[in-house]
Amino acid sequence: MPDFVYDLMERRSRNKTSEFVFPAESKTGYIYEPKKAVNRVVELSRVPFTLHDLRRTFATIADSLDLPAYALKRLLNHKMNSDVTAGVYHEGC
Repeated sequence: MPDFVYDLMERRSRNKTSEFVFPAESKTGYIYEPKKAVNRVVELSRVPFTLHDLRRTFATIADSLDLPAYALKRLLNHKMNSDVTAGVYHEGC
């Protein structure tokens, strides 16, 4: 885990208001359906994006860090015998 992510999680742990990384004002306390949360962020930021955009961004950054293909497939929840990761999430695609 990069130092900046570790530091971010440490700060969040010290100042947490919920046991969840992404809490929600709901009965469960966590985000069950992220579309509402994403739509709210898009509305407030005026930057249009989708959850799949975030997934592709993650895959591109992870690929640039030279993660092993196995690790990237696991992080994206892809089947190990599938080449979807390389075909869809490879930089430049």
